[in-house]
Amino acid sequence: MQTVKYLPVILCILSVPVLSYEGGDTILRVGYANVDFREDSDAVLVDNAEIGNLSVESQRTPLLTIATMFNERWGVEFLIPFFPLELKADGKDGFIDGLPMGTADVYPLVIAFQYYPFEVSWAKPYIGLGANYTFISNEKIDKNTASQLGIERIESLDADNSVGWVFQLGVDFPITKNLMVNLSSMYLELNLDATGTFYANGAQSDLSAKMGVKKQPNITVVGVSYRF
Repeated sequence: MQTVKYLPVILCILSVPVLSYEGGDTILRVGYANVDFREDSDAVLVDNAEIGNLSVESQRTPLLTIATMFNERWGVEFLIPFFPLELKADGKDGFIDGLPMGTADVYPLVIAFQYYPFEVSWAKPYIGLGANYTFISNEKIDKNTASQLGIERIESLDADNSVGWVFQLGVDFPITKNLMVNLSSMYLELNLDATGTFYANGAQSDLSAKMGVKKQPNITVVGVSYRF
């Protein structure tokens, strides 16, 4: 009965709106992200022969996003990494199981259109949907692993840039009129298609590997938001 007695008061408190976002507002979000690539690897092929699969180490990195509001419900956000993410691939299963395979620099640029469905006095949740264009560069094969595999010389190694979807869930918790704590989780679709040519025992061989992230949230961010 006590809960029923105070229910109108509780509902009143929860329904008190924070100062709503308005068209033209700019929201700067700075946070620290845990990046879990959640890889889904095809077989690594050397001259069409399978030698194993790939796994990728998770990592942490600072992230910056800038959002602009069209009105109190709709906005667009841009994600800008402070640094390229270093993708570290290890061998899994087969002949390369447990071997460090190599690294590549991954630099995703993200645009996401956001919708803020409602707000209460203590939280302002949002969802986002958009796309990313990810630059992949500085591909390298681990030298020790190359030696163990009998590779004498790497002629070429290249990974294609990637285009994919972005889906986002987030919430701002107000501290002051303009300062908020932010939590968000993002699924960023990334596909890594790598090809290479190397020489072993005096003969040329072709290397190919394909990998993507699974359809689950793979970037979790904790940080602060500031509205200008």
